[in-house]
Amino acid sequence: MKYVIAGSTGFIGRSLVEQWRGQQKEVIFVGISRNKIQKIFGRDSIVAEWHELQQGRYEILQEAKVFVNLAGAGIADKRWSALRKNEIINSRKECTKACTI
Repeated sequence: MKYVIAGSTGFIGRSLVEQWRGQQKEVIFVGISRNKIQKIFGRDSIVAEWHELQQGRYEILQEAKVFVNLAGAGIADKRWSALRKNEIINSRKECTKACTI
């Protein structure tokens, strides 16, 4: 079964990937940098970069049963003003929208 994760390099993402791999799930990573993801998770990791998805290259996500989006503006980076809350929400919406097939 294919599992897709965006935002895999953070604290929660790394733990989730470790759990999935322990369960023999096929993990597909979505991120900005293929090199960074492969450096952390191994050169054999399957990666779709955001710009590829924005160009309509969704083939890699076909047949995925689970999609987890942990990407977006950091929730602990700054105080949560009204502006910051909007940044957090919008960054997650855009990430999800980019991966919608």
